[in-house]
Amino acid sequence: MEPETQKDRLVHRAYWLIKLRWIAIACLGTGTYISGRVLAIELQSLALYGIAALLALYNLTVLLLLNHITKDNHEVSEPAIKRIINFQICADLVLLTVILHFSGGIENPFVFYFIFHMIIASILLSVRESYLQATFAVLLFGFLLLSEYFEFVPHYCLKGFVEQCLHKDGVYILGTFFVFATSLYLVVYMTSYIAIRLRQAEKALRTSRDYLGRILNGMHEGLVVIDRDYTIKDVNGRFLEQCKVNRDEAIGSKCYKISHHADEPCSGPGQVCPAAQVFDTAETVQVEHTHFNSCDDPHFIEINAFPLFAADGNVESVVELS
Repeated sequence: MEPETQKDRLVHRAYWLIKLRWIAIACLGTGTYISGRVLAIELQSLALYGIAALLALYNLTVLLLLNHITKDNHEVSEPAIKRIINFQICADLVLLTVILHFSGGIENPFVFYFIFHMIIASILLSVRESYLQATFAVLLFGFLLLSEYFEFVPHYCLKGFVEQCLHKDGVYILGTFFVFATSLYLVVYMTSYIAIRLRQAEKALRTSRDYLGRILNGMHEGLVVIDRDYTIKDVNGRFLEQCKVNRDEAIGSKCYKISHHADEPCSGPGQVCPAAQVFDTAETVQVEHTHFNSCDDPHFIEINAFPLFAADGNVESVVELS
């Protein structure tokens, strides 16, 4: 199986954002109903239900757009996928600000849900893009606070949740805004730091895998790794040439099916199964076999099989060289 590319990972994460948004839409509708009907908190319920409907329409639009540009293996660039992710996060931040406006503004404890988008941005986007998203969120929240403080827009107090409206309390506003802004930037810094280290480790792992793959595929001998139920876990290029099969056909198939065109493990005189012997004895063995390629042409080979041990000391797999 070919390793997943960065573009494929971004596409999967763009779809992941859409799935998370469906959950958020359900939570918004449910939370509005419970807060207003059960907890008797004064909310602009009609506006919040309308935002939930708008969110659903927006999410469906993004889903259809993403399906369109990725269907039928159409070539889509990595920057294009990043633009879609950036757009989704920006739109989410705007809509979250509107939701806060209709549900108490600074009095709403869910104001710190902005942090989740900063974590998502730091995981999916570059450091620069993550800080830009954090700055956008801080500006949106600051704009909301100033607009309600100077009464450019009405403030909807969360009566039933707070004893008094707080949108005119300058000290409380400044303190909350300071904690909000610093929290967002700190979250971006810490999450980006971890994400960068993980990307570097992943890149180093891919480099090591590629290097090992070049070594194995440069060998003159065929190599196959077999687990305890005789399933092929890995092969090199020479083994595929010997059996005249492709990698997808070999990986996951039974070794006796690929090399002997048989329906059961090797047995009998002249066809002793080296893998079975290694699993039994945990020692290297050498046998001679007759293998068949995809055209049923026989060829005689010498097989050297040796064990691969797991951390507990038991034989985990067998490597056969032929």
